[in-house]
Amino acid sequence: SGGSDTAGLGGRGGPYRLDSGHPVHQVSEQMKAEVSEAAQREAKAMAKAALQKKLKELNMGKLDWERYESIHSHVELQIQQ
Repeated sequence: SGGSDTAGLGGRGGPYRLDSGHPVHQVSEQMKAEVSEAAQREAKAMAKAALQKKLKELNMGKLDWERYESIHSHVELQIQQ
């Protein structure tokens, strides 16, 4: 999959490019800039919906998520080691 306005592997827009487990290849900033505003809005909406779904599965609210992100940002380097 791929293309300008798709969320597929190699696509220039979309929140699920990393989701399939395949290698992801970088594209130039120029190509990224060519992604339509509509596709960018749709990608953001899809990402927001996916986050809300995951938070619901984890029985977490927005405040819980913000706290998690705050703590995680302080220990991210240690987690990666």
